[in-house]
Amino acid sequence: MRHPVDRFATRSSSVPTTLRRWGILSVALLLSGCATFAPNPPQDQSNICEIFREQPSWYDYARESQEKWGTPIATQMSFIQQESSFRSHVRPDRKRYLGFIPGPRPSSAKGYAQAQDPVWGEYQDQAGSLFARRTHMKHATDFIGWYNRRRRRLPTGHLPQ
Repeated sequence: MRHPVDRFATRSSSVPTTLRRWGILSVALLLSGCATFAPNPPQDQSNICEIFREQPSWYDYARESQEKWGTPIATQMSFIQQESSFRSHVRPDRKRYLGFIPGPRPSSAKGYAQAQDPVWGEYQDQAGSLFARRTHMKHATDFIGWYNRRRRRLPTGHLPQ
């Protein structure tokens, strides 16, 4: 016959395991769910009014960026349409070896504005916040405004390296 204390010790050790499993499952579901919150690209990308009807917050973000940096809303949306076709998590395709082995990406470009790591780091240091994300439209429009403002301030014929 087992001692009563042994019986409780066995049960209590299974509680942390069960909690740990539920915790891991909860975190996994939360992280996978966050990926589904990205809005779908607009149906008609040639009609800016229709885009803003589908995503009214995007107009607010672009207007804020225009007021802050002076880059017109149409210019910001043109950048985003050209660079990412309004897809938040797009990245350059990887090079493939033997047709199926994924290799490196040709650049670090990512998000709506396809900002690369070096210039995104400058933006975060100078104008954005450390928590700005390239995959969020608010930060992408602010980045485009900042980037264009920075370009307009350069003397003619002088581009930064």
